[in-house]
Amino acid sequence: MVIPCPVCWQPPSSGLYKLNTDASLDSTSQQIDLGMVIRDQEGFIMGSSAQRVDANFSPKVAEALAILRGLIFAVDIGLLPVSVELDTLEVVSLINSGKDISAGIGLFVEEIRGLLLRNTGCSLGFASGKANSVAHSISKLALSVVKDCFCLESYPPCMEQFVQDDCPG
Repeated sequence: MVIPCPVCWQPPSSGLYKLNTDASLDSTSQQIDLGMVIRDQEGFIMGSSAQRVDANFSPKVAEALAILRGLIFAVDIGLLPVSVELDTLEVVSLINSGKDISAGIGLFVEEIRGLLLRNTGCSLGFASGKANSVAHSISKLALSVVKDCFCLESYPPCMEQFVQDDCPG
């Protein structure tokens, strides 16, 4: 059975924040670029971050790292509970499966599961690429940042059009 997913960003349920994450790989420089954005029920940006990691992980491991860093960001700034969404169904399924994983991604998966369990009401789900476009754009922006960038109740100014296009209604 195929479960339909939103085509554009959808607000979280009442009492939740929504955290969208994404990762981009830069194989030439062996860096991973992470993007995350946290919004409230009205679609207002409560926090966003662009981060670079010197590593040569697989795409799945990079996506798991983006989730982990996004959850840590949400916990650190007190925006809980969160509904986490990303556009990589395989990673969502792996984390939600509850199975033991011993491969390289396993450490990140265990940390993510722990954070989701310790923070009541948090969940992890799949969103289409279109519904995750701002996080994707922020991960691409990370290509140009020298230091990790953290914004509270805002986002990098160059993301304005992406944010405007992303919110329904």
